[in-house]
Amino acid sequence: MEGRNRSPMEERFDHLEERIKIEENDVEAELIGHPHDYFYASRGHADAVSLRDLAKHDLDIYEAQLNLNLRKVLNERQEKYTEAMINSMVICDVERIKLYEAYLDTKHVADLWAGMKEGYIQKGYMLKIFVDNRKSDNITEGSYSSQRREALKNYPRHD
Repeated sequence: MEGRNRSPMEERFDHLEERIKIEENDVEAELIGHPHDYFYASRGHADAVSLRDLAKHDLDIYEAQLNLNLRKVLNERQEKYTEAMINSMVICDVERIKLYEAYLDTKHVADLWAGMKEGYIQKGYMLKIFVDNRKSDNITEGSYSSQRREALKNYPRHD
């Protein structure tokens, strides 16, 4: 978003998102940098999950307190109520709606970080396969390895 300062967590996510693509021309740098990137993807995921869990806890506490307060007020007024009425009043409470939206935002961020972490796990597997294929290409330079190189060259990449 324009006009807003980006958090370190958002900047870290963007940096990792840029680095997830394997640079075929510099596999050694990829191999050296991958553990570092994976650590920060895992750390970002852990941070995002903690923030999500905290937002859920805040929502749960607010709902419980609101539920008790509503019952107390209705009992003091000697008004009859049902569980469905109490639940509806809790769900429609303006502050509860704000807390729920905050929870959904943190959940979305945690889900994005989970995807990032999974992407780095997959990148690790791909780097291993890439290195194994290069080793086999060096050992047996033949038609199969040249076909594989040609297939990789023509494989559509989504940048």
